Amino acid sequence: IDREVFSHIGLQRLKETVDRFDCLHIALFDRTRSFLLDDEDCFEREIDKDLLSAVRVYDVPEPEVNILKASIFCDTPAYTMDMAYVLQRELGDWFVFAPSGSKWIDVMQMGVSKASGIQQIMHHLGIEASEVMAFGDAMNDYEILRLVGHPVAMGNGRYAAKQIAERVIGSLRGDHAVVADLREIAHAAQQAVRDTRRPARAGCDLPRAGRLDLNAQQRGRAHDDALQFFRGVQLQPQLHAEAVTQ
Repeated sequence: IDREVFSHIGLQRLKETVDRFDCLHIALFDRTRSFLLDDEDCFEREIDKDLLSAVRVYDVPEPEVNILKASIFCDTPAYTMDMAYVLQRELGDWFVFAPSGSKWIDVMQMGVSKASGIQQIMHHLGIEASEVMAFGDAMNDYEILRLVGHPVAMGNGRYAAKQIAERVIGSLRGDHAVVADLREIAHAAQQAVRDTRRPARAGCDLPRAGRLDLNAQQRGRAHDDALQFFRGVQLQPQLHAEAVTQ
């Protein structure tokens, strides 16, 4: 649909600032590679920062390389919030900084966030925010939870995320709560289709743009379950709001 590319001079400014703090380490990402500005053992992998095809670099990649994502690893969790504040003060004219978990800080260009990406998808599909559900746990999810009509927070998530959520469900890592919740929604929608006593309207049970955040894509069984869910169950709104299970 679209993509947003980081400014080369902006990334240079980011590197100059981060180099002042020995607890911070930059990871940059294009479509297929991770560019690490420190040795790989300085970083810890996360679900959405698994550092695929990692390349050790000593400077920001050339402008011809389209950097789509930038994140900063803080090797001392007690410093993460302080560092996010410092980065915002130093580079607030260029970027927005959002803590992600206890050790990562996501770097976002002004006006670009997870929410702006979802807005582009909504526009492309012709759907409204009231038809979208989003799951989040960290502060880098705050914008999407504020945007969508059905925000769902994880039980192990940040206080602010839970306060603005429509519902709070279980843990992201422990009990695969996102997959379980989506299955319940799909089951309710299928029951509505089977119910011959009333019109089959499943639009209120499963938003057309049901969204599974990258943070919810667990390795192993849960990730496979999520993919299987989306491939196996699709509810397509028809002219008379009927839901057709495929």
